[in-house]
Amino acid sequence: MRPLLEPNAYMSSITSNPLPNTPTHRVIYHYALGDAQVNILGLYSITRSSDVLLFENHVLQNFSLPNGGAVVTEELFGLPVVPSDTVVTQESAAVGFDCGAPPEPSTNVPPNGKYDTHEGPRRTAVAMKQMHTFFETGEIRNLCEGPCTCTV
Repeated sequence: MRPLLEPNAYMSSITSNPLPNTPTHRVIYHYALGDAQVNILGLYSITRSSDVLLFENHVLQNFSLPNGGAVVTEELFGLPVVPSDTVVTQESAAVGFDCGAPPEPSTNVPPNGKYDTHEGPRRTAVAMKQMHTFFETGEIRNLCEGPCTCTV
């Protein structure tokens, strides 16, 4: 029987601590606020575990407090941020998109699937150009003027 393991334990194996006979890799993560399949907290856990950079103009999640409370903008911890005009050539990076979905719940319930933004970023011209540049040159460039956007 295979042991049950927490997947994030392997994330550093992708970028900085490879498994035996496996090369390190560089990755580009595209994420969107309101993703009903991979929530923002899961994404931040993955990016922290795999030593990923964020551009300074990345999108921030606003959380609605329970019972109709105020909307609070998150503060990030443990995620290195680089200037938006940086060309990332040695590290991995995450690029966030705001697709217009409502804030994710601050309680233990999934986001509204009606606004699932999971595929939104990858279907934008800017994300496709970013991926093409990354695959061809190894460079990760922030191609958005301000936060990246998409529609669902």
